[in-house]
Amino acid sequence: TIIDFARKLRPGLIEAIAMAVAESGYAQETPRSGGRESNLALNDVADDGDIVLHGDPSRRVSVAMPRSFPELQYHANRNFATDKVNPRMFHHGRHHMHHHHHVKQLQHGDVVVVEKGRRMPSQPPGITTHMADYVPHPLEARAALKPAKAGPSTPFHGVSSYANDYVEHPVKPRKPVAPPATKWPRDGKTGDTMYQTQYPWHDIDPRPAVQPQPSMPLQNVPFHGNTSYKNDYVKHPIRPRSAAPLKSSRGMPAPFQGTTTYNTDFQKYNTTRAAPAKPYPSTLRPDTGPFEGIPEYMREYIKHPLEEKVLVHLEPELTRFRASSLGRT
Repeated sequence: TIIDFARKLRPGLIEAIAMAVAESGYAQETPRSGGRESNLALNDVADDGDIVLHGDPSRRVSVAMPRSFPELQYHANRNFATDKVNPRMFHHGRHHMHHHHHVKQLQHGDVVVVEKGRRMPSQPPGITTHMADYVPHPLEARAALKPAKAGPSTPFHGVSSYANDYVEHPVKPRKPVAPPATKWPRDGKTGDTMYQTQYPWHDIDPRPAVQPQPSMPLQNVPFHGNTSYKNDYVKHPIRPRSAAPLKSSRGMPAPFQGTTTYNTDFQKYNTTRAAPAKPYPSTLRPDTGPFEGIPEYMREYIKHPLEEKVLVHLEPELTRFRASSLGRT
């Protein structure tokens, strides 16, 4: 039977077949309702009428709940569309999803099976305007020129155009140019400089030497006068310095019985030591019971439950079978 074949094919396939059979229809009427099926239900199943697709759980990809059909198609193309474009998708392997309202009926944990599909017909590659305007043409190979046969070797007696245009004329030797004769005299002085002209030298008669005037005759007599220094600073006789008297000892024979100003201002009193302060028993009495209050941290930062992320599972098609043949043996 198909059940035995499914049991041999893959473990866990029986549960998938039972889930597909027991699942409610995608529209108001399902293919298994027994009544007249609607056109939507007939179009939502696979190509062969009651075909059910079974996905491969080992290659399951979980994505966030898509908000539109293009988003769901994007995830299917990204993960499973290797040789086709926009493969068809079936909710739980039964109902074809091709509209936005199909995505709204998805719930958390639902499985969408992506069909293998048929290969899209290959299309010619696009052509740019450059390729359309500049069409490459095949190049024809140019025939190689055959070298002409060489004639008999004779000397060349012609004249080239260079020899006709540039005729070589004989060059007459040119006499060397002699330097012109100088007008300055070569011997003697040539003139005076500007300095000599502006500042001529004058001869000055020497001044006669100054003769000293006759002075008073020098007399070798002693000097008996006084200078102003001696008159102002008179030297007085200094008497010999007397010896200093011996100082007596400053120590006191009797003990000091006075009082300092510190002891007078800051007198020390004999006071009793204060006892340590004891807490009031009514306010600081230890409480051994459990704490039943709410701390400020918990009151300010309330812990909210995290919302569970809604996921949809995509699986590639593994195999397909007819739902009508499940009851047959």
